[in-house]
Amino acid sequence: MALPPRPFLTEDQMRALTPEEQAQAIAEWSSYNARLRMEQEQRTAQGSYRGATRGRGRGGRGYYGYSPYQPYPPKYTNISANFQSTKTTAPNSPSHQPVASAHPRLETKKKEEPIEVKSKTPCSVFTATGVCKRNHCTHLHDPDKTAICKTFLFKDNCSNGNSCALSHEPNPHRSPHCIHFLNDSCNKDRCHYAHVHVNSAAPVCDAFARLGYCEKGAECTDRHAFECPDFTNKGSCEVKGCRLPHIVHAGRLRKAARAYSSEIESRQPSGSPGTDEDAVVQDVLSDPVDAHALTQQADFIPLES
Repeated sequence: MALPPRPFLTEDQMRALTPEEQAQAIAEWSSYNARLRMEQEQRTAQGSYRGATRGRGRGGRGYYGYSPYQPYPPKYTNISANFQSTKTTAPNSPSHQPVASAHPRLETKKKEEPIEVKSKTPCSVFTATGVCKRNHCTHLHDPDKTAICKTFLFKDNCSNGNSCALSHEPNPHRSPHCIHFLNDSCNKDRCHYAHVHVNSAAPVCDAFARLGYCEKGAECTDRHAFECPDFTNKGSCEVKGCRLPHIVHAGRLRKAARAYSSEIESRQPSGSPGTDEDAVVQDVLSDPVDAHALTQQADFIPLES
């Protein structure tokens, strides 16, 4: 049985103590009463359990019954209670130190994980298809900047309706240029192609051909067409298994041939073949020293009579 912390104090003795000493005395007696109450509950629990058992040994008479588990609760080890004084402690004291986390590994993992920085460039896969399956894609995914649905563009109807991942709103950013409009022969009331004045011999827009969307829109000076930009603009495509259409156009081939021939002509030297020889002859005839030496030779025969 636990001993009392100090003798009982009368009311006059309590008044004679300082506030800190009064708080300490009350705390000690409260802790003592709590220990007495807990010891009494433990004894009551042990007595009731032993009285309820019958028999001897393992199934016999006169002894306690066998139990594979621990019937008694664990003993209360923290018998003494520590109460902090009312004085303020310094910020660097142990009581003000941060409490260690129960899961330090989780905290280290959170610190090690880099913060994903969002890129300002649009996602090429999302822009072209309307779907991006990359979980940690850092590019922009703007649903208003996707390619147009080709089924809707060609047939003016899409079976997917509003659930279609691509756009059903034609505009100069996502619609190809109308060829008939460039030839002043478009007679459609609701033409989904872009009616923009652009040179028919202009190169194919690389962004529109590959993504189906151009940020410049009507201000773009290149042609918006579903063609391979490398094959149309350069005459060859080095991408293996390129899925963009490689359209052969006679006018563009003639233009490329003229550009190639002009490039070859620019590489040739500007002088004529006989220029160097004529210069040498003129130098020899114009030198008076060499002409005088020629007339002084013994076998020289003048042509004059």
